[in-house]
Amino acid sequence: MIRVLHIMGSLERAGIESFVMNLYRNIDRNKIQFDFAIYNEPTANGYADEVKKLGGKVFVVPTKEKSIIKCFSTIRGIVKDNAYSVVWRHTSSCIGGMDLYAAYFGGAKTRVLHSHSSRRFGLEKYLHYLLRPLCRIVSTKKLACGKVAGRWMFGTTKYEIIPNGVDTGKLEFNASIREKYRTEFDIKDEIIIGNVGRFEKVKNHTFMIDVFKEYSNKIGNAILMLVGDGSLEEECREKVKTLGIADKVLFLGNRSDVSNLLQMMDVFFMPSRYEGFPVSLLEAQATGLSCVVSSEVSRETNVTGNVSYMKLSEPHLLWCKALREAAQKRDKDGCKKVRDEGYDISDIASRIERMLEII
Repeated sequence: MIRVLHIMGSLERAGIESFVMNLYRNIDRNKIQFDFAIYNEPTANGYADEVKKLGGKVFVVPTKEKSIIKCFSTIRGIVKDNAYSVVWRHTSSCIGGMDLYAAYFGGAKTRVLHSHSSRRFGLEKYLHYLLRPLCRIVSTKKLACGKVAGRWMFGTTKYEIIPNGVDTGKLEFNASIREKYRTEFDIKDEIIIGNVGRFEKVKNHTFMIDVFKEYSNKIGNAILMLVGDGSLEEECREKVKTLGIADKVLFLGNRSDVSNLLQMMDVFFMPSRYEGFPVSLLEAQATGLSCVVSSEVSRETNVTGNVSYMKLSEPHLLWCKALREAAQKRDKDGCKKVRDEGYDISDIASRIERMLEII
């Protein structure tokens, strides 16, 4: 059996984590087993318990902010003590990619660097470019969720694209689930504008709230549904109270039933400041939702042809009109289109199995 150590930020219900867990559930665990080294202590709402039920181990690593030396020595020790030959680092920048040096000194022969984002800002951006040549050297396998994420991490160096696959079997549009959930939430004919994502600056929740405020004023009869949690959640809760729209905004936190919540929605809203290839956007398309996203999101994410891109500098009213128009359309063939384009997780799991068996 091949045991693979995945290094990532957490095991919470976020984009990268959801992709890796979808992969874990669908891979042949008689041949390949996943273990995880994470930087944040696992919580009851995350995936840690499921990992253990599936036979995986979870290690917690000190953050680089606390101690670079302890971070390095802990990862090296985990790799060495458990004799991992394959270590797979999922990251948004080359700062995370430096963990592969610890894996190298721990004895890992195969060191996978997997890019999941397309941009960073401030000091992290400059550190990323400074460290990029070192990450190219230490990684023996270079992967990206898409072309933009690949260029960000590897520049002109050769890499392979592994799409962020989703479980289309759980995402097929289901009118009965839609009706059941809308009844449970006591939602009748209101338009549900939805987003799934952590409350962090990159996701641009304050922009969502401002646009929704204008939507409520100019168009009305709508609810903003926000799924996820994060460091800016409380700030956003205060903002909707200040704007007087608290009764129209649902904060649902981390949920294990995201596929059913997507059935409830009428349009998916993602005005992110940047993205790699977000899993939630792919899931939304699979359920047949039309999506209104920022032009900072890569065009390659438009898998079904139902994604509209808008500049963040556009007036809020234009965003409102785009949301209203998109909410009128539901593509019942969304799942088929996602499968046909090669984004079903079972196909990607088979591809990963073949890759791991030969490296």
